[in-house]
Amino acid sequence: MASSWSRNSSANTPSNPPSIDATKQFEKLRKNLGSKNCKLNTDHIATVVDQLLSFEESETSKVFPNEAFGYWKITVERPLRLRTELSAERVAEFAAACEADKRKSIKALPELIDKLAETIGAGPHMDFG
Repeated sequence: MASSWSRNSSANTPSNPPSIDATKQFEKLRKNLGSKNCKLNTDHIATVVDQLLSFEESETSKVFPNEAFGYWKITVERPLRLRTELSAERVAEFAAACEADKRKSIKALPELIDKLAETIGAGPHMDFG
C-alpha cells in the first residue's frame, strides 16, 4: 500500500487519507534497467491519482482514519549498571576529593570506604541490580 498525504492539506479535503495499492498496475520494460523491470505509464498514474482524489474504498483503495497514521513514543528504561573499584589508588583519589570538599559530612566518608574495602575487597565489583 502506498499513500501520499500531507498533514498540511487545505480545509476542504477530507481528514481520512486513502491508501492506494498500485502494485498490480505496471507495464513490463522491454529491457531491465538494473533492478527495475517495470514502470507506470500515464494511464496507470491517472488511475492512481483518480483513486486518491475520490476518497472512496474499492478493491485497490482503502480509507483509514487520520489517527491510524499516528505513533507512540516509547522510552525503554534500562537498569542502572554500576562498577565500583575499591583499590588503594581509587580510595586515595576519593579521599582527596573529600578533603577538597567544604562540607563536614563528606569528611567522614573516606574512613567508611576504607572499612568497606577491607570487608569486601578491592574489586572491581559489578552491581547490575
